[in-house]
Amino acid sequence: MVDLLRYALQAAAHLLCSLSAAELKRLRSLLLFGSVAQGVATADSDVDLFFDVDMPKTPQQALRAKLYREAERFSATSMGLEFKVMGVDNDLSIRVGKLEEWPDLAQSISSSGIVLYQRYAAEPPGLKAYTLFSWEHPGAAKGALLNKLYGYRLKGTFHPGLLQKAKGVKVGRGAILVPAACRDQVADIFERYKLSYSRSDVWAR
Repeated sequence: MVDLLRYALQAAAHLLCSLSAAELKRLRSLLLFGSVAQGVATADSDVDLFFDVDMPKTPQQALRAKLYREAERFSATSMGLEFKVMGVDNDLSIRVGKLEEWPDLAQSISSSGIVLYQRYAAEPPGLKAYTLFSWEHPGAAKGALLNKLYGYRLKGTFHPGLLQKAKGVKVGRGAILVPAACRDQVADIFERYKLSYSRSDVWAR
């Protein structure tokens, strides 16, 4: 799996380097999604890439055709051949469009996608970045998870959890909202207990 993720990153870098200055200007982000991003890919999995662009349909189609040609060229580069020797030669599945016009895909990417490239954007005036986490069925890890997130009381003393330390809020059963700066700490807790969860970045006042 590590080799496949490295393969995806190298292939994406090759595709980015093939873009002209004008094309890069219209590229809002490059996103890795699907099984590779989720960490569940197999030897036969495609590498799913979405180029989120700000351009009309016809230029989108032309860019997609160009990217597929470059994907073929990547397989013949020294890096591509090096991966072939390791048995990694997965097909690249490339989509180009405006992400807001792909609502189902956008929802999937928001929970498990990986941003490989994105133009810098300052926080909108008056808004702050937060991350919404939700999960189900913590199972045997329920007690430890709740203690880590919400804190616990021992011998009359309350020991705050990550939610209090991060100044986050509980928004429902199995759902919390935390400042975006703390999202990696929260994600680490879910990963530690091997829980299935989803997360979405939001802006709020």
